[in-house]
Amino acid sequence: MKKLFGALIALYSAFALSATTVPVQLLNPTGSTSGQAIVSTGASTAPAWGGIGVNGIAAIAANTVLANATGSSAAPTAFAMPSCSASGNALNYTSGTGWTCATGYALLTGGTFSGAIVPSGGITGVTNGSAAAAGAIGQLLSASAGPIALTSGATPNNIVSLPLTAGDWDVWGMVQINPAGTTTMTVFEGGIGTSSSTQPSINTGTVILQDLAGGFGAGQAQIAALTPWPENVSTGTTVYCLITASFAVSTANGYCQIYARRRH
Repeated sequence: MKKLFGALIALYSAFALSATTVPVQLLNPTGSTSGQAIVSTGASTAPAWGGIGVNGIAAIAANTVLANATGSSAAPTAFAMPSCSASGNALNYTSGTGWTCATGYALLTGGTFSGAIVPSGGITGVTNGSAAAAGAIGQLLSASAGPIALTSGATPNNIVSLPLTAGDWDVWGMVQINPAGTTTMTVFEGGIGTSSSTQPSINTGTVILQDLAGGFGAGQAQIAALTPWPENVSTGTTVYCLITASFAVSTANGYCQIYARRRH
């Protein structure tokens, strides 16, 4: 009888256990929220509804992350991170592919800053003989022309022009006049400005003027430097190098070299 009773108790226990655990629809959801699971609370207390903490996730290999690096919805998997610890390297994420290692980055490659940049050791310039790129600080433009036959009188002669892109530029140059052997001059003026056939004033461009009451002497060449002048333009602008000369008897030719360097 005792054996029969014990067998009935065991059968009842097995039936009761299966009735509360299989199928899962029979589990009591009271106190739970969507997305929770039955989580062990240790050997001494009963399991309870709860979220799975990070420490509850199965171990994965070193230097991996749980991620969905595919191009569509999918369960997260362990994604092996690339070794990217060398100087100048950076992690780069590509949509639908995952992380890769980008190499060869400088400490700073560009960007927009809202405040002043104050380098502690100065800004290093190029040392390999290369020129600053278009649009970069230090970009240099130049143009030259001559000999150009000059017309004597008050109308300036355009010698050469140089187009500038928008920016803050320093513009300077050099002018030269070569008269024929019998030519005498009384006025030799050079300038750089933004108006064609118009000598700039001292307030609108760089200008030099040589004017001798007694003249320059027949056939004497003249050369003069045009000192740097700021040209801050918001759109593309052309600057002109001009020569104005008053001479007689014979002819004269003009030359001009013009430079522009982007200040900032």
